[in-house]
Amino acid sequence: MKIKSLTNKLYVLRTVNQDMTSHGGFKYPESGHVKCDDWNDAAECGNGLHGLLWGIGAYSLLNLKDGKALIIEIEKYVSIDKEKVKFPEGNVVFCGTLHDALQKMAQLRVDNLEFISTSGKYSPSSTSGWSSPSSTSGKSSPSSTSGWSSPSSTSGEYSPSSTSGGSSPSSTSGENSIACALGLDSKVKADQPLTQLVCAYETKNGYRRVATAITERDGIKAGVWYRVNAKGKFVEVK
Repeated sequence: MKIKSLTNKLYVLRTVNQDMTSHGGFKYPESGHVKCDDWNDAAECGNGLHGLLWGIGAYSLLNLKDGKALIIEIEKYVSIDKEKVKFPEGNVVFCGTLHDALQKMAQLRVDNLEFISTSGKYSPSSTSGWSSPSSTSGKSSPSSTSGWSSPSSTSGEYSPSSTSGGSSPSSTSGENSIACALGLDSKVKADQPLTQLVCAYETKNGYRRVATAITERDGIKAGVWYRVNAKGKFVEVK
């Protein structure tokens, strides 16, 4: 599969506390330049700023409940155990909710890389049009869509699946992955145990919220489709 880079820009997703601090008390700006003063390029935690490159990695490292989400443009990075990356400095280009950050990150992937549906290792796929499905089957191959009625699915290990359009289901059968559906009237499914599910819903008062759960741990069955009701509870889709 041929991947064509359009701008060579790289973006990292991370979350911080409401006061903009991270673990250890380091404080990020809401916009502009940020730098680590004790950087080294060892592939281990510490001595650098950390996040998920293109929003891909261990979502368990993010504050999914009440944190602020940042998107940081970077030039170089070091991978750490396929879960995250660390980098010496960057430019904060977005600060807001995780829901909005994931939508923006999906669009950045579309704007900066030309992807098609793929099956090879390290082969991401992304679409942004109405009724435009995206799927991957290779290891470390994320799939994302941002159009209405545009499903996303993955089957490889370390391959998150995400959607942001309404009525757009998201599913994954790979280990160490995540199924994320941020559009209303969507559903999520994960075939492996201990997989993160993220699904948007609308409260009775008309507010949009996001619920999270882990398969085989929070009363959620693997291999079953779920929606989230107005009370924020995951319910099986018959």
